Amino acid sequence: MVENLSLPSHPQPPPSLAEPFPPRLGPTESPSATAQEILTGAPPEPEGSLTWVQLKQETQCSSLKPSRFGPIWKTRFQSRFSKSSAQYQQLMLKRIGVITSGGDSPGMNPAIRAIARTGVSLGIDVVGIQNGYQGIFDREFMPLGVIEVSGRIRDAGTILSTSRCLHFKEEKSQLQAIEILKKENIQALVVLGGDGSLAGAAALSKLGLRVLGLPCSIDNDLSGTEMSIGVDSCLNTVVHLIDMIKATAASHNRCFVIEVMGRNHGYLALMSAIASGSQIAVIPEFRYDMDKIIENLTRRRLRRHNNSVVVVAEGACSGQEFMNRLLDAGKNKLEQEVRLTVLGHLQRGSPPTFSDRFLATRMGEFAVLALNQGEHGSMVGLLRNRMNLTDLQEIKGHRPPLPADAIRLARNLGMEVGVPSEI
Repeated sequence: MVENLSLPSHPQPPPSLAEPFPPRLGPTESPSATAQEILTGAPPEPEGSLTWVQLKQETQCSSLKPSRFGPIWKTRFQSRFSKSSAQYQQLMLKRIGVITSGGDSPGMNPAIRAIARTGVSLGIDVVGIQNGYQGIFDREFMPLGVIEVSGRIRDAGTILSTSRCLHFKEEKSQLQAIEILKKENIQALVVLGGDGSLAGAAALSKLGLRVLGLPCSIDNDLSGTEMSIGVDSCLNTVVHLIDMIKATAASHNRCFVIEVMGRNHGYLALMSAIASGSQIAVIPEFRYDMDKIIENLTRRRLRRHNNSVVVVAEGACSGQEFMNRLLDAGKNKLEQEVRLTVLGHLQRGSPPTFSDRFLATRMGEFAVLALNQGEHGSMVGLLRNRMNLTDLQEIKGHRPPLPADAIRLARNLGMEVGVPSEI
């Protein structure tokens, strides 16, 4: 049973936006509620709970305790007013928009497909907005129904196309975007993207738009979820490519430096290095010691291994820069030819794996169900194999740490990963 609480005061959206887009309820302390409770519905609560000033109707709000990712909260909204009332009709979803923004990731299309098909099941019109946030200003809208998303579950990339819209960081552009969506009768928005895209979603939510985000990032650098859409597909591609490179490296007794993506997060480099049996992982979070790296490679050569692989995250340094330093420091020690391979956008372009298809489908369906239950201002995430909602405002500036067990595993396998940068 949820305790009776007083709703904290929150800034109201501009008057012009208040009617179509009600403000998001903020977190308050109360017993935890699971995501399953939200979607299945909870039994009626006693009268006299909270008051949402704008609707002047009793509502309830509960939150999860802070998760292991930091001060992240989960909010539940359940209104108790007549379905025939004007307030209920205002909140009832009839038309939602979908955007893919920033860098693409395998699994975006399965998520779009799930959103569209769930919308059809609930009688909600789903509108695709092409080319990211820029598509709002260019009014690039397209209907998304069963026909439009048919067969897309197996495709990489995004059928909506994507771009980076730099002027969207300005509040003036954000307000303009909301007015355009209002004229198109789009009541809510689902944003698929990484940290920059979700920062834009958070800004729209703060201004009164009903928004939910889906984490799509091959870097797996978003807090509030254990896995982002696209990570598994990218890792499978990287490991497969490293296996191919190791085959030719062994034929020529070479050391290969392989640059992978990972702007500020070394998850992709670390995990692919472990899974491919590589010897070195150079990641942004850890400071590498070139002498130890050369010692590791020399020891491997003396044991008659005919190939070595160093996986470098682009956020630590470029592969070319690392190779130059390695050659300078190991002039008289390395007796192997060193070559460089930059995997580049091959990492993004693979068809989504089963794991990404299933995760994206779960998240897409959950986003529509949550919006239809009154949730907004959150990002859908996966925690302990359950769907979870995290406040968009809390995601900004919270980057998840690398898994400690993965670091331990790498070291126990004899890999060189360096030491934490703060030490």
